[in-house]
Order: sequence, then structure tokens, then C-alpha cells
Amino acid sequence: MKVASLTILSLLISGCGAAVHEQSATTQDKPPVAKADEVKSQLICENGNPKSCFDKGTALIKADSPDNDYLKVVELFQKACDGGYIPGCTRLGDLYDKGLGVKQDSTLAASLYQKACDGNDATGCASLGNLYLVGQGVEQDLQNALKLLQKACDAGSGSACTNLGGSYLNGEGVKQSSEEAMKFYKKGCDLKNQTGCDSLSKLQARLHKYN
Repeated sequence: MKVASLTILSLLISGCGAAVHEQSATTQDKPPVAKADEVKSQLICENGNPKSCFDKGTALIKADSPDNDYLKVVELFQKACDGGYIPGCTRLGDLYDKGLGVKQDSTLAASLYQKACDGNDATGCASLGNLYLVGQGVEQDLQNALKLLQKACDAGSGSACTNLGGSYLNGEGVKQSSEEAMKFYKKGCDLKNQTGCDSLSKLQARLHKYN
């Protein structure tokens, strides 16, 4: 009986040991999901996926930190643009236009916006139109500016529609027309551009006052 009892006890102890071992194997430290996703995104970017580079750069800008790593963002948007992902060219242009992570260079920004616009990126067309409107990085050309803003507005850029409204309201490159200004402000507002909504309200109030 003693031998049998010892045998049973031995089996119980070894079973517990196995259970403990099994449990420890399933609870080993694993890298956080966010960290794993970051590594995966980096590898995909390095392996030639331009959209992944763009997404990673965008995520860095949106990070809740006063010290965004714009040098890294520039590198990522450059890879995206060079890889043929057109929105990357627009965002890279923004960085050069504002001097974030690079020396400010509106001429280079205009070149990047042109590349994006040629690729039918509405935001790129709108940004290039704004540069032509004020003559920054390019020679001022109101007609070209309006053409680019119109293209961007038609493609769904709310800010471009709003800026077109401002041009019609002030008679910049076009015949002054409050009616046309209101039309473009409304379109900008419909496309969720807050400045368009505010400008539309102000213009409506002003016209109502004098009618």
C-alpha cells in the first residue's frame, strides 16, 4: 500500500509540474499589439509598399506629441511619393511649404503639388492653386490658380471650393459676383469645409441686410 500511495503521489506532483510548465508557456511575455503592428508596417514600407510608408508618416504626425519626428515623416512621405503613391507627394509638399523637418522651400513644394495634381490628387491641385493665387514659390497667375482650384473643387476639395468663392467675392481673376461666391461657399460647406460654412453665413447675412 505504501508503494502504491507513493506512486500516486509522484504522479500527482509530476502532473502539477506539467500543468505549471504548460501555463507558463502560454503566458510568456508577448510584444504589445501596437508595437507588433508598428514593426509590421515598417517592414512593409521597407519592402516597397508606398501606401504603408504614407500611412506610417501620417500616423506619426497625428501622434499626440508636441515633438513630432518630422525628419522621419519627411523620409516616409518621400518614399511614398517616389513609390508612386500620389498623396505622399502632396503631404511632402506641405512639409516643404511649411518648413517642417526640412528647409522651407515653396518652389519645391509647388513642384511636388504639381506632380500630385497631375496624378489627379484634389488636395495637391488645391494647394498648387493657392500658391499661384498669391505668387508663392511660383509666379503669380490668377487664371491658372482659378483653373487649378476649379479642378480641385470638382474633384471634391472643400477648401478649393471655398477659395473659389473668395475669388468671386473679391473679383480676383474673375468678374465680381456675390451669387457665384455664394454658390462656391455652399459647395465648400457641403464638402464639410468649415470656412466655407462660415463665409456662406456671413455673405447671406450681408446680402439680407441690403435687401
